[in-house]
Amino acid sequence: MRRPLVYGFLSFLLSLIISRYLYFPLWFFLFLIPISAVLGVVLRYFKVPWIWAVLLLIFSLGLGYGEWREVQAHTYPWLPDEIYTVKGSVLGFPHESEDSLSFDFKVTAIGGVGENLKISVIADKDVKVAYGDVLQLQGTALFSNENVNPGGFDFNLYQKEKGISATFSTKYGGDILFTGEKDASLLLSTASWLRGKFFASLGYLPESQRDFISGVFLGDTQGMTQGDLDMLSKSGIRHCFSVSGLHVGYLILFLDMFFNLLHLKKKTRVVALVPLLMIYCALTGFHPGVVRSWLMCFMVYLAMGWGKAGDGFSALAAAGFILLLWNPQNLWLVSFQLSFIAMVSIIYFTHYFSGIFKKEFLGKDILIVTISAQIGLLPVIAYYFHTVSIISFFINSIACFLVGAVVVLAMGGLVLSVFSGFLGAAPLVLGGFIGEFIYWATYRLINLPFAYYYPQSFPLWALFLAYGLFFIIPHLQFLKHRKVLALSSLLMVLVFAVFPWQVLTKQDFEITFLDVGEGDCIFIATPTGENILVDAGSGKSDAIGVNRIRPFLLNRGVNHLDYIFVSHCDRDHVGSIPSIIEYFGAEKIVFSQAEYYFSKDLEALVQSQGTEVVKVESGDSLKIGGVDFDVMYPEEKVVGESNTLSMILKVKYQNFSALLTGDANEEAIATMNAQGLDLSADILKIPHHGSKTGYNEEFYQNVNPQAVVISVGKNSFGHPDQTILDYWRSRNIPIYRTEFQGAITVKAQGKNCDITTYLEK
Repeated sequence: MRRPLVYGFLSFLLSLIISRYLYFPLWFFLFLIPISAVLGVVLRYFKVPWIWAVLLLIFSLGLGYGEWREVQAHTYPWLPDEIYTVKGSVLGFPHESEDSLSFDFKVTAIGGVGENLKISVIADKDVKVAYGDVLQLQGTALFSNENVNPGGFDFNLYQKEKGISATFSTKYGGDILFTGEKDASLLLSTASWLRGKFFASLGYLPESQRDFISGVFLGDTQGMTQGDLDMLSKSGIRHCFSVSGLHVGYLILFLDMFFNLLHLKKKTRVVALVPLLMIYCALTGFHPGVVRSWLMCFMVYLAMGWGKAGDGFSALAAAGFILLLWNPQNLWLVSFQLSFIAMVSIIYFTHYFSGIFKKEFLGKDILIVTISAQIGLLPVIAYYFHTVSIISFFINSIACFLVGAVVVLAMGGLVLSVFSGFLGAAPLVLGGFIGEFIYWATYRLINLPFAYYYPQSFPLWALFLAYGLFFIIPHLQFLKHRKVLALSSLLMVLVFAVFPWQVLTKQDFEITFLDVGEGDCIFIATPTGENILVDAGSGKSDAIGVNRIRPFLLNRGVNHLDYIFVSHCDRDHVGSIPSIIEYFGAEKIVFSQAEYYFSKDLEALVQSQGTEVVKVESGDSLKIGGVDFDVMYPEEKVVGESNTLSMILKVKYQNFSALLTGDANEEAIATMNAQGLDLSADILKIPHHGSKTGYNEEFYQNVNPQAVVISVGKNSFGHPDQTILDYWRSRNIPIYRTEFQGAITVKAQGKNCDITTYLEK
């Protein structure tokens, strides 16, 4: 059997997948392992290749190992809202954000009791800590890490990738005590010293150029704006700012080109490459993704460079074995899957694209590697991130060539910075100008028609079908020609990525109450395909908009919003609207005529994006895609504070209706009761996150809903009020709360409605 290591790895991979979803008792493995050994003897007797018995044995051992690792669950000694004192040392390198400092921390004791944990610490920005500092921390563990909306950012999985057990905050009522001790390895201490020299040289550059080079060379994107990060995602070149996978591959490629100039022999190259890559890994803080990518790329380089053609798959299988034996959870990390698929695609397609680009030219290898990787990555990126960059096929090779040049210049700057900060800045200045050009060109390219596309939820079966065809295509006789094979693979990937999969499913009327913490955001999909938001709240920063609202919209295949209704301009209702409009665009935005406060920033953004502003008052009605939006309150003449002016909408489709109340207070509710309006609805969104100011039994009886929804998060206001909960429980009306159940989705046909929650609570 050719490449037995590859088949062994696939057998191990299959066993880990099965052990993830199926439970097997211990006796099953004790029975299966000797059976595999006996089968091996039998197969040898009948002269059947022994590899089949070995594969069965690997599968059996993999099942047992995967099952054992799945049930390993460390119980962390944290309780919510409790103050803890922990001791340990700073791991890696601290990162500054707009208002805080974050760093990884190795815990050696909790309250004087020995422990062995790795946590992420959030501290005040003015705290100065360094790698290896031994500290005593006082603070609380944070537990708001659950993925609460479809398509949302899975922070738990991200923490697991880094080996983090909890997030610990010292910002509010906490404290940091410096012991004066150090706990640091020689390699990372050296890397910390080198980083200090490097950043001293970067200090000579403008801030935007510093952030660009830091992102490209070290993968540190903390200083980059969200707009820049969005631009990189839409253009398909954000991987250049994530030091893993292709990034390490580019570094190896450039080092190999340098070794060619020196005419180094193969074994000498390997010896020289190992320490250089180790230093680079140390500079990035030995992030798991960097180490993983280094191992994959290096083993493939080792196999291919040793002259064993076609052995790259075996080398990659060996790397996969090591990584999954070390931690089987790696298999479920998106970063691992992307790195692995990229390497497989590079090995698989490079051979064919070399047949297209026969003539030698500058950057040929980078072009071939980039296109090959893009073919394999595009379907899985569409599946996970719901963004397909069409222009990436045209700009990626150029961008990667330029980014590779920046990596080389940064390496030169790093070396020179050891002798002089000013001297080290010389090559970095050129790298900064390259960064400015990349930004300038990319911002213009993503504004071209069809530059990028947001496919609706890419089905899992389509993903498997795409990669299945990858395997089949090389065996089709009429595609034996390399050019035809390579181009047909590229065309197939594009078709799969941009195909409107939503046409295969029936579009229903749907209302989804998103979990945005202590705020409101409601998504409405009409049967004819219009996409509508009612509010989009966020806190002090736009983390909610970026990590909860936007991923949900992308998951739904939303590439443009038709309407945004704004109940009122409190931040917990409009905080994310600017970034949402900037990212997706919106045809119209609807405000209350009575709203006395209108954000100047929001107004300027709305005008710059060409969004039409619509003002409404009670009695007005908009019909969108067969759905009626009746404005129940307020009249234009109403004055008062923001909650008094909160718009109340009655959304009607066929015989179903929902009453969306924003932050309506007692004055608004009393006004509607007095006017004798038809407030009856099947679903009631409880006013103001369940505040007692919205409690009105007459109002509740007028609505008479089948179910009520409370959009609420962890808060210090006492929301929802116990009186409100007791009232609905006494009437046996179901209560749905986003803080416990995540996104709450209502699908309606006729008078019937089906309510589902994202979290089973």
